[in-house]
Amino acid sequence: MTENALRDHPTTSAAAWLMRGRADAVLVPVENLVPLKPVPDAPQVDEAAAPDRRNWSSTLDLIHEATAAIRISEERSSELEKELRVTVAQAIEREQVLEGKLAKSETRAELAEKRASEAEEWLARLHEAVVAGFTRATREPGQPDPIQSSVA
Repeated sequence: MTENALRDHPTTSAAAWLMRGRADAVLVPVENLVPLKPVPDAPQVDEAAAPDRRNWSSTLDLIHEATAAIRISEERSSELEKELRVTVAQAIEREQVLEGKLAKSETRAELAEKRASEAEEWLARLHEAVVAGFTRATREPGQPDPIQSSVA
């Protein structure tokens, strides 16, 4: 049979028409085909009933909840950013105060070191004066001790 004859022949099935390119295809008349039984566990989908079964209100509720959660997250994020800016400003201010105190402390330490070195110089001078003023003159060998000779 030719292709057109197969297509127009009343006893040929659509399956036979689809297999026309195969040489070993066996043509089965439509009367001999067994109809497929529906699977009992498969849910029957009715195109018209499907939109009625959809619960649009719960979908809208979920959308409202999601947008509320996003809005709350954005508000919290902006609050945290403001808080961060305030904290950074306080930290910068505190740093400047501490740097000022450090500079003052360094100045005071330098002045204290200068005064300490001056005091050490004066202490050394006093020590030399005391030592020079209160030490006895050493006598040369062969001369009498002036203190002992006045007593005798």
